[in-house]
Amino acid sequence: MATVRKTITINRSANDVWDAVSDAGQLHTRVAPGMVVDTRLEDDGEVRIVTFANAVILRELMISNDADAMRLAWSAQSEHWTHHNASLQICSAGDDQCEAVWTADVLPHAAAVLMDQFLTASLGAMKAHMENG
Repeated sequence: MATVRKTITINRSANDVWDAVSDAGQLHTRVAPGMVVDTRLEDDGEVRIVTFANAVILRELMISNDADAMRLAWSAQSEHWTHHNASLQICSAGDDQCEAVWTADVLPHAAAVLMDQFLTASLGAMKAHMENG
């Protein structure tokens, strides 16, 4: 299984960033507007449907929303992979700075290239919105 791990520093407090990230149904308004154009929760929040600006729609099974660890975990379904699980963890790096650590495991291994590009773009959009939005 291929693992892709990306970290980005965000000039905003960990609590502020976690508050947005943990609001799992509001990616399109609170985390990465423009990149994500719609998010909706189904099955009492167990499933998240995410629509991206490029018209890609992912169905994500929500695994964990851990406030103590500031960590959100999910598994996305797509025709581009046979297995996917991911987590996004927010770690304090000072009063007004944090690190967002996104880890994704994916099969087949070849899907890691696409996943790497996706994580880089997503974290960039998140950083831009959290710092300037």
